[in-house]
Amino acid sequence: MDTDSIVIIKKPQNISCESIQELIHTAHKSNVEKGLVYGTANQSVENLKKTLSKDAVCFVALDGDILAATGTVEFRKRSFLFMNFEIACFGLFGVLPKYKGRNLGNRILAKRIEISATRGCKYMYCSTAEDNMIVRHMYEKRGFRRVDYFKAKANNFYSIRYLKWKHDSKLLDLVVDFVYEIRRYYVRQTFKL
Repeated sequence: MDTDSIVIIKKPQNISCESIQELIHTAHKSNVEKGLVYGTANQSVENLKKTLSKDAVCFVALDGDILAATGTVEFRKRSFLFMNFEIACFGLFGVLPKYKGRNLGNRILAKRIEISATRGCKYMYCSTAEDNMIVRHMYEKRGFRRVDYFKAKANNFYSIRYLKWKHDSKLLDLVVDFVYEIRRYYVRQTFKL
């Protein structure tokens, strides 16, 4: 299987939401079998369609006719104080087991970052399970910072939220790290899994 022959493109019309959800379900199957409750893997096709009907883009990795991986980016408007901005939220990510280790996750992440930057998004957001070291490393390598630690209602594991933004402040880095560690301690004390 040649990784270079796999193309990453925006989801074409001929790929259904049912196919995307089946890929996500299959990609997270081993986690579910381990007893982890992945909301993404268990979501309905209707929820996927609702996400994609908003201001969102779904990327797919195609190996010929085979749907090998997927990842979405949803654009959301936000306001803080007197500022209005758009944030890119990366979600609904999955790679079929036989395609893992072929750099598809990094390639899809690069496409999501590229389209977000092209739109002028200064903030990019994503989250992953705390124990998912491969995805955590992928985000951190691309400049995402840990900004929050949480336990989602739909999941039975701890997760980390990441944010990518441009700044050159060591003080801000220290504050973000400090708040993250306090939040991590609080969440772990509150939700002892």
